[in-house]
Amino acid sequence: MCGYAGIIGKNKDDISKEIFSLLNHRGPDRRKYISDYDYSIWHTTLEVQSDFNSNIQPLETNKSILAYNGELFNEEVKNFNSDTDFLFYSLNKAKNLKKTLSSFLGYFSFIYFDKKLNKLFLARDTFGSRPLFYTINNKNVIFGSTIDSVIRLMDKNVNFDDDALVDFIERGHFTDTNTFFKEIKSVKPGSFITINIKSLKVSTEKFNNYSNFKKYHKADIYNSLKSSVRRSLTRKNIFFEPYLALSAGIDSNLIRAISLKEHLKLSYITGYNVKQHLEKVSKTNYINISINISSELKSSPEIPFSGNPSIFYFRKLAKFVKTKGSKILISGTGADEFFGGYRRNIILKFPILIKIIKFLSPQTYDQPKNLFNFSYKYKRISSDYLDVIRHYKIKNSTNAQKSSWTYSKSINYEKNIYLTNELCSIADQGCMFEGVESRSPFLDQALVGDVIKYKWNKTFINISKINLRFLLLKLNKSLSSIFSPKRGMTVVLNINRESISKIFKYEKLINSATFSYAIDYLKKIDKNEYPVFLLYRLLVVCHAFDQKNKLH
Repeated sequence: MCGYAGIIGKNKDDISKEIFSLLNHRGPDRRKYISDYDYSIWHTTLEVQSDFNSNIQPLETNKSILAYNGELFNEEVKNFNSDTDFLFYSLNKAKNLKKTLSSFLGYFSFIYFDKKLNKLFLARDTFGSRPLFYTINNKNVIFGSTIDSVIRLMDKNVNFDDDALVDFIERGHFTDTNTFFKEIKSVKPGSFITINIKSLKVSTEKFNNYSNFKKYHKADIYNSLKSSVRRSLTRKNIFFEPYLALSAGIDSNLIRAISLKEHLKLSYITGYNVKQHLEKVSKTNYINISINISSELKSSPEIPFSGNPSIFYFRKLAKFVKTKGSKILISGTGADEFFGGYRRNIILKFPILIKIIKFLSPQTYDQPKNLFNFSYKYKRISSDYLDVIRHYKIKNSTNAQKSSWTYSKSINYEKNIYLTNELCSIADQGCMFEGVESRSPFLDQALVGDVIKYKWNKTFINISKINLRFLLLKLNKSLSSIFSPKRGMTVVLNINRESISKIFKYEKLINSATFSYAIDYLKKIDKNEYPVFLLYRLLVVCHAFDQKNKLH
């Protein structure tokens, strides 16, 4: 994977070393800087393949520039030195950018600058698996893989977005294209932005990245998953063995079962608490994880974009994997979203339940956006369903209980609400903090296209990943492994008194009504009842405040 940042409209040679220092963790193996009087672009590369004949990014001709972070698995890549060269060639030849983007299979975010048209294009894959932030500042267009690099390239300080902080503090992730700061936005997954450098006019267009892989389609779930696992594990020239984050649940054990059946090289890492629930697995490394939130935030090479402390769980795994000489960590991210792994999928499948919720708990239905209720349950209805209710009320305000969703719509709901801004961010940042690439076979456009095309989840089988459970049963012949509850690695979170005191001290420094409201909430309850996740999210906001001031 990689890190990149840049500015179009101005030269920033004078801070080149600083920008590289903000990107090095994302690409410790190679670096390159290009500039002219009206642009500066930096790129750092993490080498996961021995494609040493490939060009070092940013790639530049007299007509265009490319800075890219990702991994493409299209069959056409084999005709090029690397997927980067394939991407650059495709973009240079593209007559219809939307159609070209829809043909890419894999993880990506990139910027492409067309010098002739004087237009900048920014794009992300349909899952949002790789980050990309941007802003327009004093007639300059600024972009980067990290918020930190974007802030450093700006000529003015940034301000907290109070509305966005409501979502971050309550739900643990941002929605839509929001970030901590009003001035900085993220590129929406499955879309590309076009910016006219002269007029600074901005337009956004979506592209369909699920239904354009006919030659990759498989009519049964095993072969489709097998293909996606192979794409994640067997790309040519990988010179080390990938590691799988193994739990006692369905997702990672299914990846393991397929890799064993197909004789694919893979090692495993998990926690000691999971060991007793796993059958004897060779090449498994067991570790304990204890996280001191204050020290982890202090040592974070970039501002965490998720309000879920699991980002540091991934960081610990990545750090261990790195000590073993590997640079790839595989996870089961995406399985719950695309195969019905959440309780709320019951509502997604049977919208009439909205009417039942309205009857059982009018408060839940009428006031679903109730700050800080994430850590508790309403009298009868779990807060797990709140986002679903919000979404249905917005989309179907006049007739919610009669609405009928297709499975593709429920996939988009899960992807947009939770997957992109939380789970993908956790995996990407947690691994990149240590210079390790994150991958998931479930974040595969061809696989999701098959799920939709062949309607594997058309009926009640959508609930609880039944399709995956029976596939795992077929592979390992063990009933216990498919019906046992998920047991992930136990992570011990430590938030000391000093950190809690810091939150209260920052109330006067951070100009945010949302932050102040959160402090008032804490003041009203006993210290022993402080919700850990709320404390963590407030500490992340404090860290973002410190970083933005430090970078300016």
